[in-house]
Amino acid sequence: MRAKRKSRKGISIAIAALILAPIIFAKKYPSDQEAELVTAMENFRQAKEFQEMRDVTLEVTRFRERIAKTGLAASEIKSYETACDEMLRRGHHAEAIAILAIIRGECDKGTGWYKDIAALNDELAKAHLTLADIGTSAEELDKLKAHGHIGAARNWLTKARTEDPRFTAENVAYVRSEIRKAQSTFAKIRTSENELLALERNAALALAKRKPVEMTKISSR
Repeated sequence: MRAKRKSRKGISIAIAALILAPIIFAKKYPSDQEAELVTAMENFRQAKEFQEMRDVTLEVTRFRERIAKTGLAASEIKSYETACDEMLRRGHHAEAIAILAIIRGECDKGTGWYKDIAALNDELAKAHLTLADIGTSAEELDKLKAHGHIGAARNWLTKARTEDPRFTAENVAYVRSEIRKAQSTFAKIRTSENELLALERNAALALAKRKPVEMTKISSR
C-alpha cells in the first residue's frame, strides 16, 4: 500500500509540473522575471530529482524565492506549492533514513553519534514522521545510544592509557561517565576499576616527579 501511495504522489507531482509549466511559460514576462522563472523551474526539477535521496529544503526554498519574484498569482502556482510540500516531506523522510543508516553503522566509534540522533529527530519532526515510518523504534535508538556511549568510553580509555599524565584524571572521569550513561560495565571495554585507579595513581606520581625538575629549571634561570 505504501509503495502505491508513493507512486501516486510521484505521479501527481509530475502531472502538476507538466500541466502548469506550459500555462506559466505561455505568459510574457520582462526579461529579468523570465530569467527568475527559468531558474525557479530548474530548482523545482532538482527537488523532484533528489526528493527520494535527501533533504531538498534548499531547492524548494530557492524555487519559492524565485517564483515569488515573477509576480505570478497564488492561484497559478497552487499546484506547485502542493508538490513542493510533498517533495519536502519525502526529502526529510529520505534524509532521516540516511542518518539512521549512519548511526547504525558508526555509533560504535563513539564520535558524533549524538549529533546524528539530534539531526534524525529534527528530520522526523519537520516531516511529522514517526520512528516506525523509517523502520526503527525508541528501543533501537536507546540501544544505539548505549553503543555510542560505550564507543566514547573506549576512546577516553585509550587516551587515559596513552596521553600525557596531566590529562589522565579527566580522561578517566570521562570513561566512568560514558559507562554510566550506557548503563554498562568496565568489562565491556576491557578495563576495570582497578586499572582506572592505577592510571590515576601513576599519573599523580609522574606529575609529582615533574615538580622538583620544573622548580630546578626555574631556580637555574
